[in-house]
Amino acid sequence: MNLWLDDTRDPAVTAAAHGHHGEWTWAKDLQEAKRHLESGSVDRVSLDYDLKGEEKGAHLIPWMRRTGNWPKRGISLHSHNPEGLNEMSGALALAAPFQPTGMYRWGDWQAPKKPKESKREAKESNKSSKSK
Repeated sequence: MNLWLDDTRDPAVTAAAHGHHGEWTWAKDLQEAKRHLESGSVDRVSLDYDLKGEEKGAHLIPWMRRTGNWPKRGISLHSHNPEGLNEMSGALALAAPFQPTGMYRWGDWQAPKKPKESKREAKESNKSSKSK
């Protein structure tokens, strides 16, 4: 499941317009987003910064860190608030098991892939196995 956290923008309209394709389940507040993440069925989540009242999409990041309820594939940021986007990006850089793929107005974070062995490491590994 793809989870869209935003109090006003409908993912059926907004997500595809900004490159987020597929079906998105719409959570309009933090509690709804937490319920979905606790289910373990969320592949990707896209966070808006400014929600209703005092709620911020950024508040979900330390909660995910404390509980371990991360999406399986990645986190996208879709805020139009540049300061909010920077805050969420910084929080993800410190807390998330994801690596940034770039910094855009619609920043995208993806689950890390296993690092490939460099040619030098492969060569050294091959040498050490032959000498044994």
